[in-house]
Amino acid sequence: MASWQRFNPGLSCHYFDDRACSDFMKNWFDPVLVDMYESLPIGVMKADVWRVAVVYIYGGIYADIDTECRAAVSEWIGADHSLVVAVENETGAIGNFAFAATARHPALGNVLRTFLELHRSERFMDPSSPTPVQDFGAGGWSLGVLQHYGMSSEAIRRSGGDHDCRSPRAIADRAIFYSAASQLITPYCAPHTKVFHQTASIFWTENYCQWRSDQSRFLQADADHAP
Repeated sequence: MASWQRFNPGLSCHYFDDRACSDFMKNWFDPVLVDMYESLPIGVMKADVWRVAVVYIYGGIYADIDTECRAAVSEWIGADHSLVVAVENETGAIGNFAFAATARHPALGNVLRTFLELHRSERFMDPSSPTPVQDFGAGGWSLGVLQHYGMSSEAIRRSGGDHDCRSPRAIADRAIFYSAASQLITPYCAPHTKVFHQTASIFWTENYCQWRSDQSRFLQADADHAP
């Protein structure tokens, strides 16, 4: 957190714990979204929803606590940009560890609707998937943003994550999609990196902090109670 303030002394930084996140959701959103949020079985899934919700309400920058800021935000966010995201890897996924948007941005509103749809679907916490938690959180984020602009992860993958591979709607909206190759907002640190995801889960396939073990316990418990 100190790195963000060091490069951006005028930036107001806020940290939310679990209780503050829950209170925020109850204060700002309708019962349908709040009930979905509260029912999510693993903490990181709530974090995936909350990060979108808080930027949707207030506008600004979200960053995971394990991200390091290496430059002033003015070097990667323009005054007229409405949305700033980065393609995380060759799959075309949009990273949700750091992003920026104006308040009430419709792409973020679409992400919240996507979370609701995924939560209601048969695919939610699908035990046949190796990454059901990411299918919901990171997957819902990418899907919601890309759908809003009429884009697809397949198109981004074909272009190598080129941030110029954008729809006319995204260009008109001044939405910026930094490419994975640019390494500006990335888990792959380079000399010109602006935001570095220090302990990105992309590198931790077996035991990333707690959520992967939580996911395993949830799926095992669900299997034990299956008819």
